[in-house]
Amino acid sequence: MKSLLNQLNEVAGKTAYQSYTIVHGIEQIQVLIPLTEAKDFEVSFNSTTDKTKDALLEIVRDHNGKIKG
Repeated sequence: MKSLLNQLNEVAGKTAYQSYTIVHGIEQIQVLIPLTEAKDFEVSFNSTTDKTKDALLEIVRDHNGKIKG
């Protein structure tokens, strides 16, 4: 039996997302990363040395992420 997420993806073309909150100074940024990219996103995010807002959002874009709100 396939998982529900895999069934939804096959039938409806839906994409499952993992939600993250990026805390940058006093700002909190809600982002959504496709579940298939989540592990790679976490590795890239945690290994980056450039912690500027633009660099962090570039990592989100590189992993096909979206900014909530």
